[in-house]
Amino acid sequence: MKCYNKKEWENFFNGNISSKINDEMINHMSLCEDCSNLYLNFIEDNLLNTDDDFSDKVASNIRDIEKREQVKKVSRYIVAASITLLLYSVGVFDNMMFVPNKMSNGLSILNSSISKLNLKIDLNLNNIWRNNYEKE
Repeated sequence: MKCYNKKEWENFFNGNISSKINDEMINHMSLCEDCSNLYLNFIEDNLLNTDDDFSDKVASNIRDIEKREQVKKVSRYIVAASITLLLYSVGVFDNMMFVPNKMSNGLSILNSSISKLNLKIDLNLNNIWRNNYEKE
């Protein structure tokens, strides 16, 4: 009976052999305790190495996700700033600049109306005073 070496079991594990040799190795493993142990040791070593690779891949994926989230946050600010600049260049904010002027115009109209009203009240009070004072 021919025993297989570690490299041959590695090829068997990775599927790098023909189906005929694959069947022969399976039969041999069922009969030979040394080859069966060699193959099991190879699997344990590869699974442990795979676990290290797995943790590295998970850590790498987490870093990639964090980078994507950071890019999303920054891109939101860029979009907001771009929209603001676009609206500013179109002139949307121009009317907002004149709101205080419109308010001051409104206030000056209100003040002039109040002044006119005060003048009328003063004239009426004067007339009332004169009418009352002259009668005495």
